Amino acid sequence: MSTFRVRDGGVTATITGPDRAAWEAIVGRMGGALLARMQAMADRVATDAEGAWYGPPEGVRRETGLSGQIEVVTTVDRGRAEVRVGVGSTDTRVVKNAKGRSAPVVVYIHRAGRNALELVEVTREEHFAAPKSLQFGFARREKDGRFVHAKRGQHGLPGGKWWVFRHSSGASDGARLYDALLRRPFRLAIKAGLSDMAKALTQAAR
Repeated sequence: MSTFRVRDGGVTATITGPDRAAWEAIVGRMGGALLARMQAMADRVATDAEGAWYGPPEGVRRETGLSGQIEVVTTVDRGRAEVRVGVGSTDTRVVKNAKGRSAPVVVYIHRAGRNALELVEVTREEHFAAPKSLQFGFARREKDGRFVHAKRGQHGLPGGKWWVFRHSSGASDGARLYDALLRRPFRLAIKAGLSDMAKALTQAAR
């Protein structure tokens, strides 16, 4: 009996057969209908993920724009008697994780946490009025007696400006987008259609 499963790591749905001959017969009899249904589910997840990846309320701030490019990949592996439909980001960047192993950047991209802060440009008066814990950097007195921001022109911030930390307008649940917008929705889509597809597989295998 053929089965239908979801692979956790690859966010991939897979159709397998009890043996190659049976699998070939199933794929042939279905005429691509089952595969088309899998692809349609994956396409919906990919479209929704791309739409929600950047910006509120579900996404993150756009920087490079690489991680939010989502694609659907279909692979027919006759050697293993499998048809795989996967959903994932096209971002090929990798980073070292805590164990020193290479991991895709996309799996670490996450929404801001509930207590996230952001830098906001303010006036000199607002800078000094804010609690010291929220003041960015510190002030110093120049030779002419003026107080200026000691970190002006650093950290990519314009020189001669004053900054404080405030509660971020993008504060959210801190969830990783790979899980929230790709893995979980694809699992739910597969689970919702599993019964009908299992019946189709059974009929095709008769």
